[in-house]
Amino acid sequence: MRSLGVTLQVVGDLERSQQILSQSLAIAKQVNSTADIAETLLRLGNTARAREDFKAALKFYQQTSSGDEHTQLEALLNQLSLLIKTQQNQAALTLLPQIQARLANLPPSRWGIYLQVNLAANWMKLSSSNTKDIAQLLAKAVKQARELTDARAESYALGELGHLYEQTQQFSEALTLTQTALSLAQGVQAEDIAVNWLWQQGRIGKAKGNIEVAITAYEQAVNSLTSLRQDLLQLNPDVQFSFRNKVEPVYAYLTLWRSRSSSESALAQRLVKSESVQKNHQPRSLNLEYYQFHQ
Repeated sequence: MRSLGVTLQVVGDLERSQQILSQSLAIAKQVNSTADIAETLLRLGNTARAREDFKAALKFYQQTSSGDEHTQLEALLNQLSLLIKTQQNQAALTLLPQIQARLANLPPSRWGIYLQVNLAANWMKLSSSNTKDIAQLLAKAVKQARELTDARAESYALGELGHLYEQTQQFSEALTLTQTALSLAQGVQAEDIAVNWLWQQGRIGKAKGNIEVAITAYEQAVNSLTSLRQDLLQLNPDVQFSFRNKVEPVYAYLTLWRSRSSSESALAQRLVKSESVQKNHQPRSLNLEYYQFHQ
């Protein structure tokens, strides 16, 4: 029953998702299944967040404290993300060290790498974020992915590191890392990750004044998103929660481009408006050490 609730959340039927998950939670409590209770609370939090009921979502995440390590850490990261989204930065800063400590004790695994990258991505959004510490966290994630010979996880970590350099306006390094991440993702047919790096490559191209590169990357992102939407239900639920939030705005925006004039001049004008869609924080000029992961 819980799987149905998750599927309904992914396809956007949020009211039915909440109903099914609430029923699943009642059953889990009836049989006193601690693991099922925690997992269902997490999924209820994701559905409440999708409904923009942020207060309820936070409550569900905070109640997810009795499940396994996987469920608890995912709930903590989702809680951190939501605190940042709702501008509760002090609460987010209080939660951050707890997540860091728990992630530091995890053995290398794809799941652990994804959680580290998720933490880095959220950490970047805090105005008081320590950019060097974030880079080191991503460095560790890349190292672990390489030790595991996991190209998908390596792409995920490298691409997010590219985003960090994009944020600090070190565009040449950002582009190199992004292109490497894109190549790795495409090499293992991880289109759900590759589409993020195409979008990122487009943003960097725009920032460097190369409109042709930006347009090409964005058009490729549209093509990837079109096919990914058809396969969305087949994605692992652990990927779904972050995938939908990242790619749906891109899909909507780029589809709008395609429905209008396809001339380069018209597209170039629309590029100027892309920042409002991405909603990234303004980059800060920091002199980061460049981690040579791409070599």
